[in-house]
Amino acid sequence: MIKIKKTWVFTIFKALKIDIFQRIFKCFIMTPQVHNLINRKRIKKAKEFIQNTQLTEFEKRIVNELKTDGISFTHISDIHDLKLLEDMQKRFNKLKEEKKVLVNNKEDRTTAKKFWVVLLKKLTFTDQYDPFIVFMRSSIFYKIMIHYLGLLPRFIGLTAIISTPENKEERKYSQNWHRDYSDIKKVKIFIYLNDITEMDGPFEYIKQSHLQGELGSKKNLSLKSQYASNASFGEYIDDTLMEEFLESHNKKDNHIVCTAKAGTIIFADTYGFHRGGFNKEGNREVLIYDFFTEACLNTPSFEIEKSFTTNSEIEKNILGLK
Repeated sequence: MIKIKKTWVFTIFKALKIDIFQRIFKCFIMTPQVHNLINRKRIKKAKEFIQNTQLTEFEKRIVNELKTDGISFTHISDIHDLKLLEDMQKRFNKLKEEKKVLVNNKEDRTTAKKFWVVLLKKLTFTDQYDPFIVFMRSSIFYKIMIHYLGLLPRFIGLTAIISTPENKEERKYSQNWHRDYSDIKKVKIFIYLNDITEMDGPFEYIKQSHLQGELGSKKNLSLKSQYASNASFGEYIDDTLMEEFLESHNKKDNHIVCTAKAGTIIFADTYGFHRGGFNKEGNREVLIYDFFTEACLNTPSFEIEKSFTTNSEIEKNILGLK
C-alpha cells in the first residue's frame, strides 16, 4: 500500500488524550486565522488553480448555491453516464449480500446507531474498475470543491450506508439536528442509490446555516444555553429548539427535506445544521464522500495500492499523496 499522509492536526489531537485538552485544542484550530495558517499551502495552490480554470454555468450554479445556502443538488446524469449509476447500485447490492446478517439483525450491528448498517467504510484505490471510485474522480467535483472552499480539500473517505426503520418513535444520534465539528470547511457529497421519500429517512438541511451563511456560527447563541454552551462540540438539538431558532430569524422555509430519485447528488457543507436516517418505512441506500481540509480532526479512512496511478497533481494533493 502507498502511505497516505495523516494531518499533523489529527496526530496532535489524538496524542492529547484527555478530553478537556482535546476540546481546547479543537477550539484553537477552528478559529479562522489558525485554520487558514494550517491550510496556507492548499490555499495558495487553490488560488493558482482558480486563476487558471473557468467554471461552466452548471458548475457556477452549484458553487454559488453552496456559498449562499450551504447545499446544492444535481443528478448523476449531469456528470456521468447513467450506466455508472447501475454499476454503483450493483456494487452496493453485492455489499448488502456480504453483510446480510447485519442488515437483517440489528443486534449484530457493530455501530451504536442501530438504525443503520455501514456496508463499507474503507475504500481501496487500485488499478481495477470500481464504480465508487470512478464516480468521485470527476474533475467537475474537484473544480466545484476548490472554488467553493478556496483551498485544495483532503479526501477523508467514503461510507456506504443503508439506514432502516428500527426506531420509528424517537430520533437518536445523527437523526437529530447537529453540525459536523471535525472541521469548519468541508463538503460532503451524497448520492442516493434508491428513491427516497419522506418515509425513507431523507437527508435534511437548514439552508444558510453553514459558516459563511446568514445563519452561520454568529447565530449559535440564538439556540440558547442548552446548545450554545456546547456548540463547538457537536451535541444534538431537538425539533422544538430548531423551530424556535428558525422562527426567531424568520427562516422557517430554510428547513429542506431532501426527497429525491435514485442518482440524485447532494453537495452539502455539513458544518451547517443537518440530520438524516429517520426511516419510518423503507430503507435509505446512500454513499457519502467526505472532503475536508488539513485541519480536519478525522484520519483518512481509505487505502491506495501501489498499482493505482494518477497524473493529476490536484488529485495527488486531494488524496494526500503529497
